[in-house]
Order: sequence, then C-alpha cells, then structure tokens
Amino acid sequence: MPFLALENVLDERTLGQLLSYAQHEQRRFRPVRVVHRGDVGGALVEGEALVLDNAEDARRALEQPLRQALLAPARQAGVDLTHARLADISLVALGDQQSYLNAAEGPSHEELRFALFFWRAPRAFAGGELRVRLTERTGSPLPERHGEPRRNGLLLLAAPLYLEISRVNNRSREFQDGLFVLFGRFKP
Repeated sequence: MPFLALENVLDERTLGQLLSYAQHEQRRFRPVRVVHRGDVGGALVEGEALVLDNAEDARRALEQPLRQALLAPARQAGVDLTHARLADISLVALGDQQSYLNAAEGPSHEELRFALFFWRAPRAFAGGELRVRLTERTGSPLPERHGEPRRNGLLLLAAPLYLEISRVNNRSREFQDGLFVLFGRFKP
C-alpha cells in the first residue's frame, strides 16, 4: 500500500483548534519555493507556499487524536502506532496563486508519514487539486492519482511518494481562507 486516503479524521473541535493555531502563528510562516525536475520529460515543476516547521504546539495538541484515528489504518499498512510518537511536523499554508510540492523519501518500515488537509468552512478558494504518485526511486511506477483534497482528509504515506498540490485561487486573499496541509510522521 503506497498510500491510503481517509476522511473525517479529526473531530470539529480539534480541527478548529488547528485552524486557530495556524492563524495565531501566521507571522512565523516563512515563504518557500520548491523546484523539482519531473520524471516525465524532465520538466521543471515549481511550487511556492508558506511553511511553518517545528509546529510543536500543533504536535502536542494533535498527537493523541491522530494516533487514535490512525491505529486501524496503520495496522493495515503493517505499522503499530500504539507507542509511536508524532515527529517532524510542518504546516503548509497555500494562499492566492500558490502551489506546493512534496517529493520525499518513503518512511522506514517502522514509521508512517501523513498529510492532513484542512481549511475554514465553507471553502473560500478554488484549485488545490492533488496529484499523487510513486517517485522514480521505486523502480515500478504506478498510475498517478488526481483529485480534490477533502476537508479533514488525510493521506497515509507508506512509500516514497511525490505529492503535488496545484495552484490555489483564493478570492479573498486572506490567510485564513487558504488551504492548509499538516505534514508529519509517527515513529517508534
């Protein structure tokens, strides 16, 4: 299983806390520009977003709810999260005309990476479609998967994956009206 998509992972209270945290920490986000040479034809793919690394308050608030939500799906992937800890949290904010790339090594057999998608309801932006595929390092390419992110949806990443989030069109141009993605991993 290279990845698994889950919906309605967190309760609305926890999701609201996460949104409040992002807004409160808005000034700590830093702009990041990512360039990745694509596998098909070697074309350059670019992404630009705001990133908050080491989001410790988010890690502390989400560790228990996320572990509970992910116990059964993680077991299906062959990972036991019972005593695992949440690590390497980063929060990505996509505002008007921003996109993002995450081409990362896969987790070890003892850990599980994830990407949690959220935004303020009702959705105030267009775009932000996902493109997920195994990276060229796996040796056996799988078909790409395209689709709309789901609010409060989570991707469990159990292989080296390439995740692209297309350009967001945020009509209000307000930070809180953008698309947010929480990246992290559970490790023993």
